Amino acid sequence: MLERWASRFPDAKRKDIISRIRSKDMDSFDQAFFEMFVHEFLLGTGATVIHEPEIGGKNPDFAISHAGFDYVVEATSLGIEDLKEDRNELQALDWLNAIDAPWFAVHVETYGVLDRTIPKRELLRPFEKLVEDADYEYLRGLALSNDKRKLEKAPSTNVTHGDWKITGTLMTTERARKEGEGFIGLGPTKSTSPDHIGIIRKALKRKARQCAGTGRAIIAIELDDFLQFGKSGALFGTEIVNLHFNRETGKSIGTSWDRLNDGFWVDKDGPQYEHVIGIMFFHTVRPWKVKNAEALFVPNPCATSPLPGWSQEIDHVDFSNGKWEQVSGKPIAEFMKDYEDVQWPGAY
Repeated sequence: MLERWASRFPDAKRKDIISRIRSKDMDSFDQAFFEMFVHEFLLGTGATVIHEPEIGGKNPDFAISHAGFDYVVEATSLGIEDLKEDRNELQALDWLNAIDAPWFAVHVETYGVLDRTIPKRELLRPFEKLVEDADYEYLRGLALSNDKRKLEKAPSTNVTHGDWKITGTLMTTERARKEGEGFIGLGPTKSTSPDHIGIIRKALKRKARQCAGTGRAIIAIELDDFLQFGKSGALFGTEIVNLHFNRETGKSIGTSWDRLNDGFWVDKDGPQYEHVIGIMFFHTVRPWKVKNAEALFVPNPCATSPLPGWSQEIDHVDFSNGKWEQVSGKPIAEFMKDYEDVQWPGAY
């Protein structure tokens, strides 16, 4: 099966894809196999597929043409190993997690790559000062208010080291509320830990930048079990819960859901990456799972471009009623015309 799939790549690329498939490095194998899988899927939609064309000085993974509709596709595979891709950043986040701040938490966002270790005090001092200078009454009033911009008005800080930048926004914790102070949770309490939402969002932004200026684009991204639950948060912002209290009695009167302005498609400045008209999420694609491969297409609700026909034939999200509604469609295997339903050695 893999040899047949590889045979449909152009000569210049076939040698590379076969070499990566034969590699003893599992990450190299997974990336190569996913690229081949996406290639076969796209061919199965009836489209003409060109591998790594030059468009506007860039080389997206695939250029697609079908019934007069043209777009490009970027493919990437993510897994648990992606948590380890930046050891310097993980070390920095560990240092921040050690700050003693039982009444507060700091939601952080990182940008760029920390290619060298940052001095510990250089990183910690601004964040420690953020916590030390926190105005209890101000945060309490902000938390209890109905101000839709309260997350943006919360105290914040940032540190830059080379091309890497980290920003932090002060939030309240569940402990403060339980201690009877009437605090409302402004967000997650341990946001400094690397999470599945941040991993997905960073990968999507990287791919979106790579195909900017090449026309309409779709990003195909493979997620393992650990990362499956971060899709909507990565696209539209981290979900948070607001806990509402009666000002007089301090008793809970309910909860409401909100999102931070940190999504791939929507951030604090509004819609972005509008050239990416959709995301194709795949769940742990492996040679022995082709028949049961799972996928979900999520269209960009802010984009005005039409979508390829196949995107509405498979499992997809419908935003026509103003909310995320998942619609069942054809199995991906129906588009995979050439696969073998066999038990692979060591399959799991």
